[in-house]
Amino acid sequence: MYEMHGWAVVSASTYEDDDSTMAGIVTRVRERVMELSSGNPDVRLFYVNGACHLTMTARPNHYGPAVQEVLDFWAWLGGVAPGSYGLMYVRDDEDPARSNEFVVHVLRRGKSATEADSFLSPCVPVIEDAWR
Repeated sequence: MYEMHGWAVVSASTYEDDDSTMAGIVTRVRERVMELSSGNPDVRLFYVNGACHLTMTARPNHYGPAVQEVLDFWAWLGGVAPGSYGLMYVRDDEDPARSNEFVVHVLRRGKSATEADSFLSPCVPVIEDAWR
């Protein structure tokens, strides 16, 4: 199973956004979201108190093109909206090196970096019991 859960605040700047710049960015982000494989992932773009937010959840059976689309989208988001920040937690139980852990794709200042997770990993025994 491949599992992805993420959120981001979409922003043109690390300081303050102007409405016309953000309108263009949001249009581009919406267009790109529509290009992602439908249904899996579930990507939502919405506003809360004047700030643009994005959430993503996917749980395909295996790593494949749809997963790579989401990872590419995450990196693309940082380039098109360099003030954006957020976290995307990923677990691939078929990855021999990391099957018992999550990794975190951290978006900040236009760049995505992959970091180890210390909150949900190791999955057994932190969030799951060992299989019997």
